[in-house]
Amino acid sequence: MEEYVLTPHQCLQGRKLLGWTQVRLAALAGISSEVVRRFEKGAFVTSEASLRSIRSAFETVGGVDCGTGWESEPRLRVGA
Repeated sequence: MEEYVLTPHQCLQGRKLLGWTQVRLAALAGISSEVVRRFEKGAFVTSEASLRSIRSAFETVGGVDCGTGWESEPRLRVGA
């Protein structure tokens, strides 16, 4: 069974929720903005480490709960 990390749709929705550009997300995640751009378009399967970095940026810096499943929608945590 494949472990859930983050989908391209969740990445895009998380950025929109926070008003972040791809460049800002990439900088906060410590990855290339090209990786973010290609991942969101579904044109690129990125490493699990990069996905974890993106998710961590959303959760720790942005205060976003990315959910626990493939169909979850990102949302701001209460008090964030």
